[in-house]
Amino acid sequence: MPDGPAIGLVRPYLIAHERRTERERRHRRRIRLVLVPQGIDLPEVVA
Repeated sequence: MPDGPAIGLVRPYLIAHERRTERERRHRRRIRLVLVPQGIDLPEVVA
């Protein structure tokens, strides 16, 4: 029987969650890069 961690099997929902989290992080960073130079800081909304 194959050993999951040894051969790199990962559940698809875990990969989807990680991709979504990374996409959201990049999106928040882009918003911040636009707003902060204009003097607008929204730490509670864009963290």
